Amino acid sequence: MDVGAKTDKLERLRKENATLRMERDFAKIVGGLVRERTAVKYAAIADWADEGEYPVTFMCAQLGVARQGYYRWRAAGPSERERTDAELSDAIRGIHPDRHGHPGVRRAWAELVVRGYRVARKRVWRLMRAADLQRRHPRA
Repeated sequence: MDVGAKTDKLERLRKENATLRMERDFAKIVGGLVRERTAVKYAAIADWADEGEYPVTFMCAQLGVARQGYYRWRAAGPSERERTDAELSDAIRGIHPDRHGHPGVRRAWAELVVRGYRVARKRVWRLMRAADLQRRHPRA
């Protein structure tokens, strides 16, 4: 073997070793993410892509999602539900200090209905819990 062939083989082996090291390190980070929904995988890829530690193509291949699907998801923006949740959360935050005694889910829901929002009580409960808005106990 001549020197040129040895250096080519050595360079190829170094690249292969770097790829294997990257796969091993990424597998440690991913953990149970492989079984998650596609949107969760896309969100994780977006976080890691912003850090620039791993290439997007590599992460998509390791997680079993399409690269073009990731870019489509990233460009799409918030969904209709996320937009209406944000609007309802703002309305609930506006109701909360207006009502004396910090209303619970039922009173907040009733106030939303009076204001013209068509929303389920469980959704109001979920949004109040996410915004950490709690009612005041009547005897407190």
